Amino acid sequence: MRLLFFVMLIISAYVLKADYRSGDNDLLLQSTAETIPKGMASFSSTELIFMEYTFAPTNTTNVSVHTLFPITTELIARTFTVSAKHKIFDNEKTKLALTLTFTPNNTIISGGGILTVKGEPGGFNLGAFAVGGEEMDEFSYLTTVGLFAKTGDNSSILGEFYFSPSDEDWMINALMIGFKLQYEKLSWNFGGFRPLKGNMGDILFYPYIRASYLIE
Repeated sequence: MRLLFFVMLIISAYVLKADYRSGDNDLLLQSTAETIPKGMASFSSTELIFMEYTFAPTNTTNVSVHTLFPITTELIARTFTVSAKHKIFDNEKTKLALTLTFTPNNTIISGGGILTVKGEPGGFNLGAFAVGGEEMDEFSYLTTVGLFAKTGDNSSILGEFYFSPSDEDWMINALMIGFKLQYEKLSWNFGGFRPLKGNMGDILFYPYIRASYLIE
């Protein structure tokens, strides 16, 4: 399967650029304030394990469904998640969006905002989110920071930072670094993920790969 991914990468190098390109709505892992244009959709896979389908009912609203690779019906039921992103401010360089995410299992809900500022040759991405659920005594909070810089017409380098003061085990502080390849309909995110809590021994980063395909 990974060999197929790399074959698609080579083919995608011949696709022409467009105003909106696959992957404009994310960095490595973080979502940006950009939205897919009305009538389009996107399918993304992270490590061939996490699947995401996004469609755009309007130019400013995207709705997504997420799940782990559907190995069993129980796994789908436990991980199925629905999210929405609505862009409330948009000019050439600055975009602002609100997000809402709901996981029926354990009734987990999160909401927040994303600010994306683009310039030449790069920009930054800021996010702030609150997460709550029926098994949580109180809301947990997560702050995200992303930096990106173009290295060519179709490539960029990226860094991401995640911080949460919560004691919840799954709300981790983490660092990600990597690069993105973008074409009109296909984008690739390659990078490394490092939790900033706990002992990783000699491991510097866990490998990370994500592919997204834009559907018209």
